[in-house]
Amino acid sequence: MKMIGELFKEENLTVEDNRTESGAVHCVAVLTPVKECVIFAAHFPGQPVVPGACIVATVGELVCRVLQSQWYVSTLKNVKFISLIEPKENEPVTFDMNIDVLAKKVKVVVMYCEAVCCKMSLTIKEL
Repeated sequence: MKMIGELFKEENLTVEDNRTESGAVHCVAVLTPVKECVIFAAHFPGQPVVPGACIVATVGELVCRVLQSQWYVSTLKNVKFISLIEPKENEPVTFDMNIDVLAKKVKVVVMYCEAVCCKMSLTIKEL
């Protein structure tokens, strides 16, 4: 299942690409949870929240989109889930990502309802 398009609707994706100098890419993606997604029916009925694994999968999809090639998350480091993401009307989720293409490292801060809900560092590999 693709996260972007089924679990989240893409609102905006802004990429600042500095790869020519440092191999670094900064991007900010604004996504809105799709309340009707089947994942919310199972996780958890009556009190739906976005599963942590889906947040990680969404980051993986965003990396592929930004770098315009196929990558996968190879290692998660320092993952902190601070608060829940609940599917509410017009409440976007912001993924602020710094991708170091040369070192193959990504740092992510996920914001929801103007609060940090997740921070993670991960390594990526190209397929």
